[in-house]
Amino acid sequence: MNNTELLDKEFLVIKQISENPQLDQRTISQQTGLSLGLVNLIIKKLAKTGYIKIKMLNGKKIEYILTPKGLSEKIKKTYNYVLKTINYFSHTTEKIKQVVFEEYKKGKEEFYILADDEIYKIIELCFKDLSITDVKYKRISKIPKTTKPTAVYLVATEKNVFNNSKNIINLLNYF
Repeated sequence: MNNTELLDKEFLVIKQISENPQLDQRTISQQTGLSLGLVNLIIKKLAKTGYIKIKMLNGKKIEYILTPKGLSEKIKKTYNYVLKTINYFSHTTEKIKQVVFEEYKKGKEEFYILADDEIYKIIELCFKDLSITDVKYKRISKIPKTTKPTAVYLVATEKNVFNNSKNIINLLNYF
């Protein structure tokens, strides 16, 4: 495991603790998708490094208190996560625009899009951003059995929809 992964996993634990200091490790494990043993190790490390304090409420109940150092780290990691997400979004939209523009240069002006809601909205923004007036795009719910040879089918979904047509482009290969 590299340092970036550990830091991301630490952030997941810090986030859970900041939202509910009285969560037990099993619940933190379930909510983060991390193993119980890893959550235990992370909590011990966070306590040792001064990011959290552990307070015994009674014989069995523990409360984890985020220290000012821990809160500062949470804010910093949140900022870095948002920045990383924005950069990824920017890179992804540029790739989509590049794919569309390359197909347009080949003479393709008709695009059909098969994508989940959120991804469709991103692809639609890419088309609008390109500002190519003679390009038409439309959302579809499935790839037709016979595709139009003059059209491009942009697919961005986990569904297996490919029918070996050369004019189907899986955008997930570009992310």
